[in-house]
Amino acid sequence: MTRLQGLHHLRMERSVLPYSVLSLLGFAARVLFLHLTGTWGTVINNDAHEYNQIASSILAGYGFAVGPGQPTAFRPLGYPYFLAALYGLCGRSVAVVQLAQALLGALSVLPTYALTRRLFGSAPALVAGIGVALHPILLYLTALITADVLGIGLQMLLLWIAFRATTASDAQVGWWVVFGVVATLSTLVRPEMSLLPWLLALGYCVSRGCTAGRIKRLLITCVACTVLALLPTFARNAVHLGVLSPFPTEGGVTFWGGNNPMASGGWTMPSPGSWQDASPPPAGVHGWPDLPERESQTRFYRAALTWIRENPGEALALVPRKLARSWTLTYGDEARSETLPPIAHVANLVFGACALVGIVLAAWSQRRDLWVFLAPLAIWIVKTVVFYGSTRLTASVLPIACMLAAHAGVSGVRWVSRIVPRRQAGA
Repeated sequence: MTRLQGLHHLRMERSVLPYSVLSLLGFAARVLFLHLTGTWGTVINNDAHEYNQIASSILAGYGFAVGPGQPTAFRPLGYPYFLAALYGLCGRSVAVVQLAQALLGALSVLPTYALTRRLFGSAPALVAGIGVALHPILLYLTALITADVLGIGLQMLLLWIAFRATTASDAQVGWWVVFGVVATLSTLVRPEMSLLPWLLALGYCVSRGCTAGRIKRLLITCVACTVLALLPTFARNAVHLGVLSPFPTEGGVTFWGGNNPMASGGWTMPSPGSWQDASPPPAGVHGWPDLPERESQTRFYRAALTWIRENPGEALALVPRKLARSWTLTYGDEARSETLPPIAHVANLVFGACALVGIVLAAWSQRRDLWVFLAPLAIWIVKTVVFYGSTRLTASVLPIACMLAAHAGVSGVRWVSRIVPRRQAGA
């Protein structure tokens, strides 16, 4: 081996080392969390039962249904098929799902580190990577049978691919194809992500300017992503339920849950006690069993819109409460309360403040790459304002918050390291 080859291998090892260490740290932290909290192999969330029903129906050949002859459009397509694939390969086991999610959560560290390194440098990238690897909320999500971990991983991968495809001089058509595939998968897991390609394209054009050719390429990519992402859900709804809609039907109860007379910023479970109109929903979130699924959810939408129209002041007053609740350590369901030590709440608020300082510093330095952060943050804000605030909804932007907080923290340390010696020298 020549000296030049040796230097090349040394550089490769150094570049791969932080990715390896951070991903192993993230995986180990998640597995350790499951073990120490006693959640390994245990179902601890209410959504898990329905996700498991749908996954089992898929494997049994009944299609996207909660049982034989019971098709449903309530949930997005992506996560139940992910569960079905795991169960088909490894058998039905909660522990297998949690282990797979621990791996996915650990892998989400990689695009976070890569993106932060390209934007802010190696030191903030290392801090951000450690933050995503060890953030308590992201560890907690590993134990839940929900789409959160899968959705967050796909979102961060999509952001890195978007940045790579739009900034690298050697970006080829293949990068745009990969972007389209990941955007489609991300939307199948979390429907609101259908907005992300459009917001990324808009942010990129505003911040950097676009030629006619680049605008055409971005427009084709966005249209293709939207069509490919929404077509499977549209086909499912049309074939199984006779409904012409590209979205799941869970939006109705989600919208009502955050916009009703009992709401105070979080989500209200529909019940005879919380439903103010006649004929309360006997099936809870699934509404009225005697109605078709779409009509049941339409009734939720109608009730929420009627309340907003009749009480515009109260509806507007909910907006700051939703946003405040979204960045506090609380359940979305207002009927549940979390008992955590005060230090946890203080640490969470400090973390949020650091992230806010990070985005201010990035804007102050006139960075043209803010579109990478603003697109997912805009989706989170809109979703919170329209629906409700909760820690779990905010989890989707935690990796971005880690990136921004790392930028603020490292910038602060560097500023102090420059100022203190000057003052000492002046004294």
